[in-house]
Amino acid sequence: MSEVEKMAYYDLKTNEIWAESNIDRFHDEHIEIDEVIAPLIRELNIKGYKTKFCCSGHPFYSLCEAMVDSEETAKAFVGLIGTERTENPRVPVRALYVTQDNDFYITFEENEQKAIVLALPDGFEWDDERTIRYTYNNYEFYAFLAERAKAAKALHDWAIQLPPVA
Repeated sequence: MSEVEKMAYYDLKTNEIWAESNIDRFHDEHIEIDEVIAPLIRELNIKGYKTKFCCSGHPFYSLCEAMVDSEETAKAFVGLIGTERTENPRVPVRALYVTQDNDFYITFEENEQKAIVLALPDGFEWDDERTIRYTYNNYEFYAFLAERAKAAKALHDWAIQLPPVA
């Protein structure tokens, strides 16, 4: 993993953020989280806005596979780069495809849209009652990283202003 895509480890019980550890079973007790949004996720959880999933987006594509029932089904994948036969009669085709991994989102455990009255920062929106999402405007590598840092900072500043959950 590059320094650009660095992950941190967050302890949901103590709210501590760690870069890494070689302690046995450390990874069993901590969740892996994008380093750029770790302070934001910590702030939300400390205030009682319990997060479930999150990602700040990444400037690189992901290489993925899907096991499907036919070549025709595989052709529906955007970014399809190839297929191959499998030994499994239920899903006889393995489809390889690439997809952008540039989604910045935070999903909460509960319906927080009604509980949070503070307007979201520019560029962020609720895409359902549990998920805040940001859509990137830049896809060039360094412009993307700059926009990601700016968006993460804006949402962190917003989270600091939120009142604790009663």
